Amino acid sequence: MSTGNEIHIGTPAADFEHPKSFTFHFHDFKNLPNKKGLARYSPRFSCAGFEWYLDLYAGGNIKSAEGYIAVLLHSTSEVLARFEIILKKSDGSDYIRHKCTEEKLFGKSGWGSVNFVGRQTLFDESNKILKSGTMTLVVRILPNKDYYFQSTKPQRTLSDNIFKFFGDENSSDVAFKVKRNVFRAHKLILKAIAPELAELAEQFNLQTPMPIQGVEPAIFEMMLKSLYGRSIPASTWKEHSKQILDAAGKYGFTALRAEAEGWHVKNLKLTVDNAIDQLLHADGTHCLLLKRAVIDYIVDNGQAVLASPSFAGLVESPELMKEIMVELAKSNESRKRKLGD
Repeated sequence: MSTGNEIHIGTPAADFEHPKSFTFHFHDFKNLPNKKGLARYSPRFSCAGFEWYLDLYAGGNIKSAEGYIAVLLHSTSEVLARFEIILKKSDGSDYIRHKCTEEKLFGKSGWGSVNFVGRQTLFDESNKILKSGTMTLVVRILPNKDYYFQSTKPQRTLSDNIFKFFGDENSSDVAFKVKRNVFRAHKLILKAIAPELAELAEQFNLQTPMPIQGVEPAIFEMMLKSLYGRSIPASTWKEHSKQILDAAGKYGFTALRAEAEGWHVKNLKLTVDNAIDQLLHADGTHCLLLKRAVIDYIVDNGQAVLASPSFAGLVESPELMKEIMVELAKSNESRKRKLGD
């Protein structure tokens, strides 16, 4: 949990009269992943006995207008609170103030602005917002006093206790390098939750990170955080389920791979032109759920798929060809029985 440069011993009394302010510096902002739906999470911090974190979508989330960034504040437990998110200029003055005067219930969802500021506005030097490439936000939080005392003080769950060690410099013993980014982890946690990944990473350490390819740094960070109990947002699943599925299969995120396959099947828009490619991919990566969904589509659209140029791709896969023909024969037989009835 981040508490800045101050060290607190014991738990300070909660202040319900004055908002508490927290400052966030997003360095090298222009190089943050800006694909829509990708979030950059802040470290957790404490306010009024609750844990909070901020997530920044440098390319906006699924509800954002094109070209806008989104900023959302979260609490790990249910709490009513007012809040304000302020974008600072390079001279320390305010440029944007997103103030929520109504109390919002945190815990189940985050609150903030999906159209916080346009990227063009942010990078316009005449606005003097970025300071040496750094975007600075100030978040002010005022929890509800009555709600605080009526609710049970949140207890740490096992996943909370595990997640606080994510990226910890003192206890981590293995690292992964994705492009220019390095992410630390713990071999013990990998062995318990992702044994295949642990085996792949066995020969690597903090000084010699394991290279990761074919996945964006922000996506891999979310995948790694999932091993420590953090859920991947639905907006990320909707935009990047295919990338997560491929990376999870390649690097041994077994449980995450199953979840990714479910999301990919849900998000997939099958067509006559892409059905065969999806089938070959599913068969080659042993994605049985995806394979079943594609075969069902081919059976329902048999003549159109068989007539498409892409169907020639099955020539080198006689087993798949046989499987499809069997399913088509079953479907035709079923139709004949129904007509006979």
